[in-house]
Amino acid sequence: MTEEELGQYAEKFQKSGFTGPLNYYRAMDTNWRLTAPWHGAKITVPAKFIGGEKDVGVESFGVKRYIESGGFKSNVPDLEVSIIEGHHFLQQEQAERVNSEILSFLDKLSGEEAHN
Repeated sequence: MTEEELGQYAEKFQKSGFTGPLNYYRAMDTNWRLTAPWHGAKITVPAKFIGGEKDVGVESFGVKRYIESGGFKSNVPDLEVSIIEGHHFLQQEQAERVNSEILSFLDKLSGEEAHN
């Protein structure tokens, strides 16, 4: 992330604060309770996961092991995973690559739909 980009984020957060992003973490226990009925359910629609190879979210909490061991794929059988160069803000860091990954995934789905 460039200094200019960091400055843009800092400017936005100075105006609006950091409450919105923090609320995700504040609501985590509630989210677990609300989604409990689906614990163990498989996601059966095609899905794409794009992660950054240096993203702390991929590197922490056993996420990388979950992906590499096949755990993620067992819960999301029609999953396509792409780990690309970058950190947590891939859509800013690697905008063209992320767009390419998404469009490629959607193209595959369009092709599958045409054949079904």
